[in-house]
Amino acid sequence: AKVETGNQLLDVLLTEKSLYCEQNGITFSCMADGKQLAFLADGDLYCLFGNIIDNALEAVKAIQEEQRRVINLVVKARGNMLVIQSDNYFDGERAFAGGLPVTTKADKHYHGFGMRSIKMIVHKYGGELTAQVEEGIFHLNILFSLGEGFLNGVFWAGAGGTAAVLARNPYIAYALPFVTFYVLTVFQERYYRSLFFLSPKCWADPVYFHEAASETALLIFGGCSETFDLGHLFCIGILSGMCAVCFRCFPGAVKRRLDLM
Repeated sequence: AKVETGNQLLDVLLTEKSLYCEQNGITFSCMADGKQLAFLADGDLYCLFGNIIDNALEAVKAIQEEQRRVINLVVKARGNMLVIQSDNYFDGERAFAGGLPVTTKADKHYHGFGMRSIKMIVHKYGGELTAQVEEGIFHLNILFSLGEGFLNGVFWAGAGGTAAVLARNPYIAYALPFVTFYVLTVFQERYYRSLFFLSPKCWADPVYFHEAASETALLIFGGCSETFDLGHLFCIGILSGMCAVCFRCFPGAVKRRLDLM
């Protein structure tokens, strides 16, 4: 059955997965407001939801009872947050490491990349990912702040577009943001863990700006208990500045490329 969410790319993906479920005796329930996902780059959106659903499919395909071959997916806005929830039954046990389920396949060196890709994309847009097991059901929950997530997406789109124009290669628009995000994240986590602002996954996460927000509030207002709101303002300010610089460079890159033609 055709799925319509308001996001064309997500519609194609969910329709494809829904047809697969019908053909394999799996109940796929989906309530998704795709219009809320505009801040995600196409490649990230497809990878995120493709991996979420593929992981669920792998679990339910191993179940014999028809009534437990069920996958539920919800995408909805709640205030200024975007909530993505995926639930599915599974057989056996699930081990966790670092808050993520460990692959049940024998060769762990070549499997388990799906969940790691999900985590990387979630952090790329300043989101939070939690996974848990309860009474034979696997629950995956993702939270995005719509303000910071949108600005983060705009920045990476602008950076990728500018690089693609300069390199005269459209594939750079997809490759540069992913490679840059990965390299900076690994560099910060391995060598400069205290300098959280070096990692792109921290740029859109207000949690990392609590201390800075508290110190600023103390200096200006003599203290403030609502540090989380100030953390949001820090994130929005930083991302807005980065977006401004990026899109200031984009017209120059286009002009330079046209001058060389």
